[in-house]
Amino acid sequence: MEFSRLLMQRKIDHFVTLVAKGEQEAAEAILKSDPRSRDLLLCSKGRAEEHCGRVFEQITAFQYACWALDWHMWEMLSDYLPPEKQAEQLKELDGKGTTHGPTATAFLDNLIV
Repeated sequence: MEFSRLLMQRKIDHFVTLVAKGEQEAAEAILKSDPRSRDLLLCSKGRAEEHCGRVFEQITAFQYACWALDWHMWEMLSDYLPPEKQAEQLKELDGKGTTHGPTATAFLDNLIV
């Protein structure tokens, strides 16, 4: 049982990392190819690593896409994630933020002088 849970967590981490790296086609292909795991992939938190190496722990794919202001990705994900789950995840993101700030706008604010 523990082994299958570890395998599923690796799959979640891979999926969230695809989202963090902007690999929208690959992420959507996973959602389409594995409908039985779709809810688990969209509602479970994972570890995401961006191209630059920055790591996000305990974040869902939808939360990351919203945090990063990647509207192409969040639009695609929202096609598979029910509105009540979207609201739930956004509320949590808004309340807790991430270790890298509440949203990516914090980084943009630092660029604007």
